[in-house]
Amino acid sequence: MGAAMIRHLKRVLVLGFLAMGSGLGYAQSAPPLAVEKAATLNSLADRFVDRLHQTLDVGALDDMFAPEFAARYRDYPGDFNPFPTPRMSKDLLRSSDDAILRRKLVADWNLVYLTTVWLKAHPAQADPLKAFPSDFVKLTKKSANLQAVIGSGREVTLATSQELNQYLGEADQAVAMLRKGMNPDTIAAAFRPVSQAAPGPPEAMADVMGYNVAYTVKREAMLLVMAENGSEFKLITLAKAN
Repeated sequence: MGAAMIRHLKRVLVLGFLAMGSGLGYAQSAPPLAVEKAATLNSLADRFVDRLHQTLDVGALDDMFAPEFAARYRDYPGDFNPFPTPRMSKDLLRSSDDAILRRKLVADWNLVYLTTVWLKAHPAQADPLKAFPSDFVKLTKKSANLQAVIGSGREVTLATSQELNQYLGEADQAVAMLRKGMNPDTIAAAFRPVSQAAPGPPEAMADVMGYNVAYTVKREAMLLVMAENGSEFKLITLAKAN
């Protein structure tokens, strides 16, 4: 097997396992981290979560991400996004500009984060849909693009810019509906005790989205993946933790 093929398979497996929140996703044992570097990574993770609690919008935290974070997905050999939201076909991925790729990622991340908050804060014994606002449930039931987000419907692959724009519009509506009924107390009830009790140390991953070494830190419902960007760390992707 050639070196290029080995590299390709490793990248697919690494981020695929990361997306599932599995410890098996670590491609190598974590090397010893200097105390200062570990503190920096944990501090960045805490700052990201604090600001997300305030804004409820991953897109508002753009300065914390590497400037090319969306463009990296264009050449990534695995799925564009590991969440139960519509995928983009390879042709659409190649033809879409960086701004559109960023919008798609932010829409997915916001949907996954906010639906997780609602489920944590409003546990429903028999029917998880009862945790959500009625207008959100009505929209997601009508939309083939959003049904998988609430655990029903088939996987959707977006093949045209028109299909992508339709999804982005529906995602914006759904996110607005979820934000409307949310407040800091809701988020605190859902996540704060977990975050404080088990912040989790950074662990190293090899060759994620073209970076030689990236570090992942678990916070709340997410795995935050960061790489060194010059003299500082920047976020490069988010994944859902178990």
